[in-house]
Formats: sequence, C-alpha cells, structure tokens
Amino acid sequence: MKKLVFFGLFILISFCITDISLSQVSTPPLSPEEAEVVKPLERIVESWYKKDLELWMSAYHNKATIEVTAGGKMSKDKLRKYFKFGENAPLYKVEKIEIKGDNATAECTCKEGDRVIPMKFDLVKEGGSWLIMRRQLR
Repeated sequence: MKKLVFFGLFILISFCITDISLSQVSTPPLSPEEAEVVKPLERIVESWYKKDLELWMSAYHNKATIEVTAGGKMSKDKLRKYFKFGENAPLYKVEKIEIKGDNATAECTCKEGDRVIPMKFDLVKEGGSWLIMRRQLR
C-alpha cells in the first residue's frame, strides 16, 4: 500500500513539473533557429518560478529598453531597482517569428493572471546567443 501511494505521488509530481515546464511558452512548430530565438522567453518563465532576478535579467541585452506600460520605457539597470516578481508566472504564446541575420522579432501574447498583453520582442544574436534588445507592448 505504501508503495502504491508513493508511486501515485511520484506520478502526480512528475506531471505537475512537466506541465509547468512545457506549457509556459507555447509555440507553433519551430525550426532549430527559431527555437533558439525563444530561449530568452523560456529563461524569463524559469526565473519567475525560481524568483531569480539575475536569470530574468540574463534574457535581456545590456542596452535593452523594456516597455512596462504603453509608452513607459525603462532601461535594464533602472528596471532592476523596481522589479518585483508577481504572483503569476507569464504564459507566452508565440505567434510569429522573423529572423534576419543576427536580428529577430517575436510577436507574442503574454498572459499574466487575468491580463492578456500583446507583446513584441526585438532580439539580437550576440556571442552565439539571442538576447532581448527591446520589449514593447503592441
């Protein structure tokens, strides 16, 4: 009986962990290069669960501008002073990715709790990794 209960808990925990990691960034079928472009979004989601500000910041280029309200922009350094993790991790649905050399654009819908926010990310490839250069609300 103890083995059955333990096995049931193991399956439940495994399902929950798998569900969290796979469902937070929803994408259409991606090419390998497009999958690399969405990695910064995956880092943002991972940082939310870990409450790790440095991991969150690692998704952004050092010279990034981040739109926090319609028309209200902050630099990465300024945002670091005011950033607080909310209750709900963001859920990103990637709708469109365009890649032109070392630049890319990802259009997404971000769901945070009850809010649905259309976003556009401009990314740049630097040192072999994609980083968010600009996040804007659409």
